[in-house]
Amino acid sequence: LPPPLIHMHSYIHTSIRCGYRVTEAVLHARVPVIRFVTQVPVPVPVPLPVGSRSATATATATAKRFRTVQCDLTSYRRCAIMNSAMIRAYLDWDQSSGKLRQLLLLLKRFAKSRGIADASAGFLSSYAWVLLGLHVLLRLRYLPVLRVDLSLSQGFELDMRGVDVRRLGGTPVSVLLYQVLDYYDVEFDVARSTATLRGEGEV
Repeated sequence: LPPPLIHMHSYIHTSIRCGYRVTEAVLHARVPVIRFVTQVPVPVPVPLPVGSRSATATATATAKRFRTVQCDLTSYRRCAIMNSAMIRAYLDWDQSSGKLRQLLLLLKRFAKSRGIADASAGFLSSYAWVLLGLHVLLRLRYLPVLRVDLSLSQGFELDMRGVDVRRLGGTPVSVLLYQVLDYYDVEFDVARSTATLRGEGEV
């Protein structure tokens, strides 16, 4: 077991006062992982008093309501760090509509609700479900291809060929989810296809 993971495990247990709670520690797997949950504040709209002269109709309170966020912690996974940066780059690209974030969260929730998003039980991880969703959106030209370029500060460049930047934002999330699930149910050939972010996925 990598020593940093042991240290992190102890650190999380002693940081309960900060809002962390360990739910599972898989320390002897090929990729050791610690799962924990924490509480993050959610902005809550608060109506202003009647007759307020404020230019805005609502004020925002950030410390009244919290939501639970599930996190996985591991170490010695440089590839995972690069993959996380890639997903962040896609989310930043679609920041104006937010449809990509909504779809990926919905896809992960769909898989978890059916008990098929747990790698330790022989299923795909929630991260793998994110990659499956991105693959379909790339095939359908909703997203540009991110090409690795280490000479750039962010490490990626966008290939916008054949991509309409307005198309993703104009498509309902329910339609996007249906297209992802329909692709793997009907079109995906397990003998000849791969879910990749570098092409069409045909072997």
